[in-house]
Amino acid sequence: MFADRLARLARALADHQADAYLSASPVDLRYFTGCAEPAGFLLAQPGRPPRLLVRLSAARHAAETAPAAEVVPYALTETPEARLAALLREGGLRRVAWDGLSARTLLALQAARPEVLFLPAPDLSPRLRRRKEPAEVACLRQAARIADEAMLLALAAVQAGVSELSVAGVCEGAARRLGADGTMGPTQVKSGPRAACPDAPASAAPILPDTIGYIDIALRYQGYLGDLTRAFVIGEPPASLWRLVETVDQIQRQARAMVRPGVACRDLDAAVRRLCAEAGYPANPPHHTGHGLGLGGDLPRLVPTSPDVLEEGDIITLEPGLYLPGLGGVRLEEVLIVRASGAEILSQAPRLTAVA
Repeated sequence: MFADRLARLARALADHQADAYLSASPVDLRYFTGCAEPAGFLLAQPGRPPRLLVRLSAARHAAETAPAAEVVPYALTETPEARLAALLREGGLRRVAWDGLSARTLLALQAARPEVLFLPAPDLSPRLRRRKEPAEVACLRQAARIADEAMLLALAAVQAGVSELSVAGVCEGAARRLGADGTMGPTQVKSGPRAACPDAPASAAPILPDTIGYIDIALRYQGYLGDLTRAFVIGEPPASLWRLVETVDQIQRQARAMVRPGVACRDLDAAVRRLCAEAGYPANPPHHTGHGLGLGGDLPRLVPTSPDVLEEGDIITLEPGLYLPGLGGVRLEEVLIVRASGAEILSQAPRLTAVA
């Protein structure tokens, strides 16, 4: 598996006229070597084993999770940039494609190795990772199942007066018990006016009565993401909020019917925004329509400026939402596989839960 991925990386480097690939992305460490360390550097040079530069304290774990890689530890008494510069010199490298490096690291390497041309390659890895292998699809299916089950348990904990953090804790704890590695970031739980903030995490605020809200969890299973957003209605919210939920549900269904190979992602995003406007809401919700799903940072991107076109086998999220400051908001997110016949839905939890 890793040998094939590295072979495809070598071909991509040849297309970029690069001698090697240097990345500080944990996604790249995991995808190309199996290393599950959250911090480190990957130096992949065709014709030799990939090298992993990690802290001395993480070296054993890196070696256990990436047995085919050469682990290069660095101590607290030295900088990773100095070790990287030495590796570049030892490899005789002159053109290095890179991604995920901090400005500090890049400037230090440029100063230490002025003979090396550093070539930014932000889409090199995402393009290689876009077509999922059968084992990856299996992981994403399991991640979706865990997200469904964790979401059901979280929704059962929703009550007026209960804190958002309490419900988020139920969701994240359930995901762990069901086999998830953890979460990608803080779980979002919000109701009432706070639901108009698309990316706000759960807070100590209580869930409000007679309103709407939603829960958004992004968990990891063997590194792969399970992304899911579901709405809840508490008590008897005003008709304007009911209409908001019903509209987003309808937009989700209409957008899902458009998913098929050959559709430009920017066109799908534009269609969702047009449907929002036709329903009488702002035409430019402050949130993306969706994204590729995998280890993280995956293609395609469903945003207004996306150059991507849906391909058969793409695994994506579709997550339209409406957010009205001072009133509330709602988002409904599904995980889909793009098929020739349309969209295969992986997410199965009910999109809306009513709480008395």
